[in-house]
Amino acid sequence: MVLEQGDEQEPLIMNQQEFATLSGFSISTIYRWVRDGTLPVVTINGKYYIRRDLVMAWLDQHTTGGKRPDQS
Repeated sequence: MVLEQGDEQEPLIMNQQEFATLSGFSISTIYRWVRDGTLPVVTINGKYYIRRDLVMAWLDQHTTGGKRPDQS
């Protein structure tokens, strides 16, 4: 599911498979993180989705050393 913001082409919300593809994590890892509450998700009609802004903040919290390329 892709909901775009302005002229940006990055998704605001992704399903678990889209996040797995984008992140490089296996789908089983994503399912496990959703199930145990490790990964921040939203539920829409009983399905789990990952908000890009929440997952980027989550990744920042779990990053050691260095900066993301989009940070100056």
